[in-house]
Amino acid sequence: MDWTLSQKENLKSVILILALGGIPASYIFHSKKIKHIAEDLPMEQKVNQFKISYLIKIITLEALSVLGILSYMITADNTFLYIFALLFVAYLINRPTKHGITEEIEPYTPEETNES
Repeated sequence: MDWTLSQKENLKSVILILALGGIPASYIFHSKKIKHIAEDLPMEQKVNQFKISYLIKIITLEALSVLGILSYMITADNTFLYIFALLFVAYLINRPTKHGITEEIEPYTPEETNES
């Protein structure tokens, strides 16, 4: 396809705004959902709620990265590869670990000692 300069720039702007808005939006959504997990729930239900929230976060990042790759394939503009790389790094940073999941579900709170 032959793209005019203005069409490429418009597509680039839209994809960039989506990527730069989608990354913080996925983080904010995930952190808010984690904060609303009730402490009295059994651990299995807490983990299930964490999984759902994490899945939505990762799907958001993945959808935006696929959009970046598709845009690169359509326009052959290297800027879309940089956007994909940014989203891929965000995806890699969010790899779940056992310690990370435990810290998010049940954060450590130091016990207050009563020294009287």
